Amino acid sequence: MGFAAVTRFSLEVLNQNYRAPVVLPRPVPPSRGDAPAVQDASYKVADDFIRLVPFVRAGGSDRPVARQYQVRTAEDLFEPPFTARGGAGTTWVQGASTPFGQEFDIAGTRFKKVSTVFRDDPLMEQSMRRHQEILAGTAVVRAMSDAAWNSFPSNDDQSELAGFRYYLPAASPQHVTYDPARKLLGGLAEIIARCCPSDGDFGVGPDVIVTTSRVIWRLVKEHQDKGIDPVFEYCPLTAKKQLHYCGVPLVTGRIAEPAGTTSTTEAWAIKITGDSAVRFVHVGGDSDNYGLQRRSTTVSWRDASGEVEGSSPATEVYAIVSVLVPEEQAVAVLQKIPTADPYAQP
Repeated sequence: MGFAAVTRFSLEVLNQNYRAPVVLPRPVPPSRGDAPAVQDASYKVADDFIRLVPFVRAGGSDRPVARQYQVRTAEDLFEPPFTARGGAGTTWVQGASTPFGQEFDIAGTRFKKVSTVFRDDPLMEQSMRRHQEILAGTAVVRAMSDAAWNSFPSNDDQSELAGFRYYLPAASPQHVTYDPARKLLGGLAEIIARCCPSDGDFGVGPDVIVTTSRVIWRLVKEHQDKGIDPVFEYCPLTAKKQLHYCGVPLVTGRIAEPAGTTSTTEAWAIKITGDSAVRFVHVGGDSDNYGLQRRSTTVSWRDASGEVEGSSPATEVYAIVSVLVPEEQAVAVLQKIPTADPYAQP
């Protein structure tokens, strides 16, 4: 046989293939909220928020802990009356004193275990096991991020994680509804003003606005309609340029974009630094790795009569976490923002 007759297969069969070292988990899908489906699954999510929100390890030993909570004053802090109002004052009295005392209450929720299990078959190649473990950890963190925004159990004893919405009473002024007359510019300005927790002393505003990419798209359009250049500035939190409004950067997260004929979404002004920061509190694990933990376990399966038919080693990947909103004013939400293309439909 002449060399020219050698097939391409024979030329390449001795070559080793190159495999990129990472197994990619596919992009993050948008959240469906309470709806059975998302409005448009082709729009994926860059989950900036889960990278920014603090994860705080519960202090002490890693013994089982039922719940976490923040102690706060039950009412607005009493301020001694030393301001003369209306151009009039009071007569000075020698030795007068002003008594002080504050009642406390708490805010917090139960810890919940967010976990998944994969079979660790003895025949499984070790790199395969490692990739399954990494992907399982990513899946658990994605589930926690979705729950933070969209999980609203009827009570704290249920199995699901209680998210930010759980901390806001139904009649809370932190709920703001989108107004077509005020548009995003007015609505976002209001939630920025309403997100004003104490920060442990004298008050502070939000660090970020968390929303969807299509809300950011709509905000850019509203700036353009008014002849205003959108402000894209470097954001130290994300280490990249972000759209800013009223000095606050807009980032994206797992905000719900549910299906429907009049689909709407939300934007949240939120505090993620300081004493009033919303946070994930976790038991065990490393805060730099989202509180994730791993343990060896066993999975079994049963036959039709309910008898154990077989078992296999397995690995559980989990986190024991609870979402904390220390003060109601640490978050504010603008609801019912249209998701339609603002360039095609105002």
